[in-house]
Amino acid sequence: MIQSERGVRMALKAAGRRLVELGLSPATSGNLSARAKHGYIITPSGAAYDSVSPEDLVYMGDDWTHSGGQRPASSEWRLHRDIYR
Repeated sequence: MIQSERGVRMALKAAGRRLVELGLSPATSGNLSARAKHGYIITPSGAAYDSVSPEDLVYMGDDWTHSGGQRPASSEWRLHRDIYR
């Protein structure tokens, strides 16, 4: 299990890169997220996995706070939140 927020970001970046390599997520389709601390980290809106950096990923707290990245979180952030709940 990955403990640090940085570790989660790196794992999401690697998973996204792998999806592109396998041809499973072309362009900006799909979203990835993973639990982290008291919330989760999710891919930003409109970002291609092969160009997103770990710092571009957005942290979403259980209290609806968010931080990180230059773009807003995926528009599907509520779906991801509800699944984690």
